[in-house]
Amino acid sequence: MTDGSHRLLDKHGNEIAFSASGVFEKLIPGDRERVVRAISSGGQTVTFDYTIGAGGDMLIAGARLTGDDTAQATYAVQYEYDGEDRLCAARRKGVETAAAGRQITNRLAMAGK
Repeated sequence: MTDGSHRLLDKHGNEIAFSASGVFEKLIPGDRERVVRAISSGGQTVTFDYTIGAGGDMLIAGARLTGDDTAQATYAVQYEYDGEDRLCAARRKGVETAAAGRQITNRLAMAGK
């Protein structure tokens, strides 16, 4: 790459992108992998991020919920796996606080009517 970044191709046909300083940036699924990148319904979209597990398979690393009117995630979760690629934790990220604040404000406004 001309900017000094690197891309590796694994045995499953996936590309693994690294920055010029060697920091993992993203996994680009190969043609053999059938991957759901996003699901949309009712004006909201869930977008998935992937990583490579210990066994070489793709695993969902995280998910973000956004509305059609914003690119800012209102809810995000990060998944963690053990050494045998079994899901062992799902942790919320801090982006949901703004949405929770709006919901509380809306409830208070409704209660005052």
